[in-house]
Amino acid sequence: MVRTKLEGVFPTYKGLKDGSRQTYWYHRATGKRLHGEPGSAEFIADYAAAQKTIRDRHAGTFNSLIRAYTASIEFEEKLATSTQAEYKRMLTKAEGEFGKMPIAALDDPRVRKDLLDWREKIARASGQREADNRLSAISAMLTWSVDRGKLTANHLRGFKRLYHADRSEIIWLPEHIAAFMKVAPIEMQRALIIALHTGQREGDIIRLPWSAYKGDCIELRQGKARRHGRPGPDSLHRHTAPHARRHGACVAAYPDHEDRPVIQGALF
Repeated sequence: MVRTKLEGVFPTYKGLKDGSRQTYWYHRATGKRLHGEPGSAEFIADYAAAQKTIRDRHAGTFNSLIRAYTASIEFEEKLATSTQAEYKRMLTKAEGEFGKMPIAALDDPRVRKDLLDWREKIARASGQREADNRLSAISAMLTWSVDRGKLTANHLRGFKRLYHADRSEIIWLPEHIAAFMKVAPIEMQRALIIALHTGQREGDIIRLPWSAYKGDCIELRQGKARRHGRPGPDSLHRHTAPHARRHGACVAAYPDHEDRPVIQGALF
């Protein structure tokens, strides 16, 4: 029997006269009984029928867009796992307010006011940042829907955010950088240079392998947006190349870089 993991199902148990225990499976959203054992043809057929009931119920609504968007390749393969989880959470919150809204209503420019009014209510209850993020998740879904021909326009595009973080106190000025470079070990200096000149997140810098260093540039894939990185500055080359050679870099000849260190393992 093929075992398959299906979401939205749950078991109940009943004790029998002979002392054994019988398991009954149900579809959570519809409450329908699922016959057979998980993975069996009968079970999967019942599950598919229950899922179709949901699709039919939500056809042509805001909810149907959510299900189509979160099942798309753009969502499942182009967004980081953490972003997927957050978008699902925030879109689920929006279902309670707009779930039954017809798709046609989302094509009406006046829907922008309804969504912004909802954002204001969320901002008062859960904070401005959370409210902005929920609207951003909806906007991403609407943009995807326009690309797929399900809508003609994303009427949330370009909305002004309520939340603005004051980051002025955490900006490093030149004198701060100079003081750090005087006392920090070479590993920390290198990390700071990479952060300053590439703008990468802390997690991406920590995971950066030596093989990403190409002599006059750094090639990397960002963990969140999954995009490639940027060229490295001369200061990075001066700090990195000697260290690469001290640690046994394999120096290979390339048409464009005659002396390029290639090292596996983490840079830090």
